[in-house]
Amino acid sequence: MIRVLIVDDQPVVRHGLKLFLTNYDDINVIGESDSGPSAVLQSRRLTPDVILMDIRMPNGDGLAAAREIILQCPSQKIIIITTFGHDGYLYTAIDIGVSGFLLKNSGRMSSLKPSTPHTRWDSNCPQFVKQLGQRIRSTCNRQNSKN
Repeated sequence: MIRVLIVDDQPVVRHGLKLFLTNYDDINVIGESDSGPSAVLQSRRLTPDVILMDIRMPNGDGLAAAREIILQCPSQKIIIITTFGHDGYLYTAIDIGVSGFLLKNSGRMSSLKPSTPHTRWDSNCPQFVKQLGQRIRSTCNRQNSKN
């Protein structure tokens, strides 16, 4: 089971990501955080395998938190999820060693219409959700192959 911590300042985004990820049998959302400093504390307390981290949050920058988490807990992998695709953010994320970088707006969220929270994704699945599930799995597969 892949243990995931979601970090985003917007409650609706955290809730939506958690709902999306419940459709994967091998992914378990173990916690949520709304700021960089809180993410650092949660990462130590919950020891997730993967952290989904927003960049711009009013109470603490996600890139600064990612840097601190990677230094303290290098086995925890961080995937940046953001609406800001600026080159500077991407290069900084690469420099500090994050495992992935996805744009939140890479797919249409309005096309998602599952009949129940546990409905499997089909052709109506937003591209972002597919990319997120694939990225989480590939991040953990790379980590497990090194052990």
